[in-house]
Parts: sequence; C-alpha cells; structure tokens
Amino acid sequence: MALRLPGEIVIEEVLPTLRVELARALDRRSFTQQEIADCLGVTQAAVSKYLRDDAAMEPLIAEDDRVAATVQRIADGFDTGEMDEYEAMAELLALIEALEDHGPICELHEAAMPALEGMGCDLCVRGIHSSLTRQPTAIC
Repeated sequence: MALRLPGEIVIEEVLPTLRVELARALDRRSFTQQEIADCLGVTQAAVSKYLRDDAAMEPLIAEDDRVAATVQRIADGFDTGEMDEYEAMAELLALIEALEDHGPICELHEAAMPALEGMGCDLCVRGIHSSLTRQPTAIC
C-alpha cells in the first residue's frame, strides 16, 4: 500500500491546477506575466509555464464548476482591486475544503491509495473515525 496523505494530493495536483487556471484568467484580463507572478507568489518563469497550452492540470479539478467560480471571483477581485492576496487565499482554502468533502480530492486520494476505496473516508474533513481503524489486538 502506498501511504499518501491528502495534503500531498493538494500540493502536487490541486494547487498547480489552480495556479494555471488563475494565471490564465488574469492573462485574459491583460495582466503582465510579472503582475500575475506577484499575485500568485511565484516567479515570472512559472507563470510563463502556466500560460503554455501544455501546462499540467488535473482534469478532476480543472473541470469542477466550483473551481471555475472561485477562479473567476479571485481574478475579478484582483482586476478591480477589491480583493487582496489574503482574501484570495481565504477563497482558495474554502474551495480546497469543499473539494475535500467527498469531492474530487477524495477521488484522487482513493486513486492514489486504493485501500481507501469504498470506505467513505472523510478523514480530511472530520478526522479519524473508529470504524475505519483496526482495533488493537492484545499481545500476550
């Protein structure tokens, strides 16, 4: 069994997809690559990579309507100056929490750890549940 934490899924698959989507949304609003980099807290070279057609994205995340709506809100907020980086971070954290709650992050986690399949695991959201753990056996 491969032990893979949900946070790894977020870092390796979700966050890069969100950055690509945000970079592209800001690019469509005529932000320069450096302005996008400043908003996202990455380098201009990373933004250049995000804007290429072959940028790596996780389809389960990229195709989720909640992702599109959040990206739109953040890009609009940056464009109008009505949202700062702190507020954008709060939006992204709320989105990730929603995607963890029996959503695409759970699907990705189950794919990475097949032992979780069908368990109804909600460890990310609600913590450990006694029915999902083995009871200790007595050692004589």
